[in-house]
Amino acid sequence: MSQIAIILLFLCQQTAFSFGAGLEKKPSDCRDTKRFCHTLTNAQCGLRVAKKYCPETCQSCDELPLSPETSTPECSDDRDDCEDAFYICGVYANYEKKCSKTCELCPAQQDDAIRKCVSKNHKDFCYKLESVCSSMLGVPLPSFAPGSSHKLPPNVAHCVSSENRMAVCHVKHGSDFCYKLEAACARINNVPLPQQTPGSEYKLPEQVAACMSKEEVMAVCEAKHGAVQCNSWKESCTKKRKGAHELSGEEKECIKTQSVMATCKSKYGDHCLSLQGECAGIYGVPAALLTKNGIYKMASIVESCVDLGGTMATCISNHNASQCYDWERKCTADENAPSSILARNSYHFLPPAVASCVLTQDIMERCQKKFGLQKCYSLDAECKRIFGEPSVSYAAGSLYRLSPQVIGCMVPQI
Repeated sequence: MSQIAIILLFLCQQTAFSFGAGLEKKPSDCRDTKRFCHTLTNAQCGLRVAKKYCPETCQSCDELPLSPETSTPECSDDRDDCEDAFYICGVYANYEKKCSKTCELCPAQQDDAIRKCVSKNHKDFCYKLESVCSSMLGVPLPSFAPGSSHKLPPNVAHCVSSENRMAVCHVKHGSDFCYKLEAACARINNVPLPQQTPGSEYKLPEQVAACMSKEEVMAVCEAKHGAVQCNSWKESCTKKRKGAHELSGEEKECIKTQSVMATCKSKYGDHCLSLQGECAGIYGVPAALLTKNGIYKMASIVESCVDLGGTMATCISNHNASQCYDWERKCTADENAPSSILARNSYHFLPPAVASCVLTQDIMERCQKKFGLQKCYSLDAECKRIFGEPSVSYAAGSLYRLSPQVIGCMVPQI
């Protein structure tokens, strides 16, 4: 047995001893003080080395996430001690060169930039971001299977890890809108834009980057409708006050509503009315109201739905499209509803019951990813209690059911 393996065996034996003979193992016992066993088995309990050297730690708690992964040829070094003395990258750094392929079964080959991105965002967003960064820099990406571990060229990795503002904007909104937004932010802040160098990372003045990051309402409006139209809406939405002043939250919301409604009517024509109805119906609030002075008023929760293009578009902005279409099929069958209609310019209209059902699955999925299953069930029960609705137990694999009032209660919290 190699020297490293002997050391690790000793550490894990000490770990096992620390639990005490005959003591019932509780969830708190999973937190082992020995660095090797704790770090390894929390992530890779299925590894041969975990079973061999840290069986007590590995089996101490049912809540530990077990991994079925085993070594594969591309993740194995030609040294017996590499897997037998399995080390954690960065902890046993002296052996990384000797066992570079075995290091955590290849996650070290996955770029830190992507891992950092995926820890905060949906993985699809991160892979789109690396593609955009690659295109903007003119640097090709290495060949790799979708979703597999891979290394990024250094400048692409920096673009991804720093979440370059222009690249992020391209992923979310497309290049045409983003260049207009950049120009609007520069004009509003009276900041000149620098000349970009081909092949270099896109650099923005600090004020422009902040404006784009926050998606300042006047800049977004100007990028979509032009300065003249947006200044007109600003005048109509702004309360008369003496002297210069910043827009209040209510005034910003008013300007955004006019922008959303103008885009809706331009993009969907007469179908804009049904889109408003769908979005208002799923949240149980009124649709847009046109005031005497020609200004629209709309609940922000409805405004967001209309801006994205309805329930299905909202769902797809949060999940894989295939997941949303699967929910649509299940909800349509469950509600015995007619099939959805693709309206002008691909507005994906859903019957009211199906729209509510799809949105419910979207909300519960996002809630569970953010808070975990039990907290989401508690939030569901609390919102139902507020509106006097009975709490419901959900069978595994069944569709979730939330009323418009409960949906409106949960959405702001997730």
